[in-house]
Amino acid sequence: MATRKRKTLIGEPAPAEAPKLETAAHPVDGMTPDRMPVDVPVLYADQITDIIYGIHTSKLVLGLENGRGPSRPVAMVIIPTAALVVAAGGFLDTMGSAGMISETSERLAGMVDMLTRLSAITQRKV
Repeated sequence: MATRKRKTLIGEPAPAEAPKLETAAHPVDGMTPDRMPVDVPVLYADQITDIIYGIHTSKLVLGLENGRGPSRPVAMVIIPTAALVVAAGGFLDTMGSAGMISETSERLAGMVDMLTRLSAITQRKV
């Protein structure tokens, strides 16, 4: 059910506009912290479940894990095949770089350290 905005009567002060506050979701400049416009949809997928290659365009099917059985498709991205090839090369270069490998190693070591400290705090008696 829609509600109508009440008109301001003559002589009545106009309601003050709420000040624009910067939040992670809606910063004042209209960009998210990673510099994307706030109106650009963000999709999450656990994996690319299928790639359908074509001469001119290819389709990436994105899926979410169900917990049991195969992933369910949630979105499809259609991209020029040439751009997909360039992106794949970029991914491989980035993921195989010494900087990426060392950063990932450090972050994983930090995660293992946190889990080890947590297990020491929450030892369960068997």
